[in-house]
Parts: sequence; structure tokens; C-alpha cells
Amino acid sequence: SPRSANGAGGSWRPRLARPRGAWPGPRWTVWERRPEDRARKSQGKKFFLSIHHDSAQEKYIKRVHGYPCSDAVQGFSIFVSKKNIDYQKSLSYAHVLGSMLIEEGFRPSTHHGEPIKGENRPLLNPKYGIYQFDDLIVLKQAKAPAVLLEAAVIINPKDDARAKSKEYQLGIASAVARTIQFIENPPQN
Repeated sequence: SPRSANGAGGSWRPRLARPRGAWPGPRWTVWERRPEDRARKSQGKKFFLSIHHDSAQEKYIKRVHGYPCSDAVQGFSIFVSKKNIDYQKSLSYAHVLGSMLIEEGFRPSTHHGEPIKGENRPLLNPKYGIYQFDDLIVLKQAKAPAVLLEAAVIINPKDDARAKSKEYQLGIASAVARTIQFIENPPQN
């Protein structure tokens, strides 16, 4: 059976938004892949985390053998929405996640704050790579404090290779698990 972040069983159960083996594989119905439907399932939860990969704007992309590549951007990014049901907790949890990622040796990306089309997101915390993106559906419609993590820039060949490594994946998993532990058992003042 699934275990909680602390390994002892409990109230935290990871849920995959996509069933194992679904990509590549069977196509989802429109209902199954709509962010607002995934966000709705967060009702009554303590925390909603959506994990993704990142890309870059056209100005940074070059084509190599027909594939988009960029060496200009790399690292993780974290997003929160002021339109979330509990923005303050979302921001607090984003800070915890960012600090855990830094402790694991990851570095944030700052490219989402650039004043260019498609970016220009308010950079709330450059040390932890936290941005405000109010209209991300999965964040603003979540029924719990919500954070979106872009764990790596997959069009950066080095970032992509790192993201495929067991060490990188375990580092992300550790940072997420320790964030959940913090949320479940916050330090007492």
C-alpha cells in the first residue's frame, strides 16, 4: 500500500494525475486531462502539488537536427496563484519546497521573470525560484493550497539528461517528501 512521506503510513497519499503507462499509450478523454478537473479533486486536501517540465521562449531556442534546444535556461521554477483559495499557505508551501530543492542541490531558473512575451511573471523569491502566475488553471481552481513545480527545462540537453537520472529523480522526490513532512508536522515555535 502507498506510504506517507515519513514512510509510516498515514494521511498523505500520492496520486498520479495520469495512470502509470498512460504516456505513451492509451489516449485520455478530454475530461481526464483538463486541469480544472484535476484541480477539483483537491477538495478537502491539505496541499495540491502539480509537477511539470519546463520549456523556454522562442528567443532562446535553436533547432538541432529539427528539435528545439536551448542552453540559455535551466533549473526549476515554482508557481503560485493569488487566485488560489489559500494564497498565503500556497506561498508558504512554495517557500518550503524551494528551500528543500536548494538543500538537495537544485538551482532555480529566473527566466520566467524576464520582460518578454510569454513570461514577465512576478518573481516573488529569486533564491527559491518562486513566481506568481495567477491564471494557471490548476492553481487558481484548486480547492486546497496549491503549488506548481517545473522540475527541469527539458529542451536544455544537460537539464534533460539530469532529469532522466535516478539521482535527480530521487532528489526531487526527497524535496517533495520533506515538504509534505513539513506541512504535516510543522515545527513548533
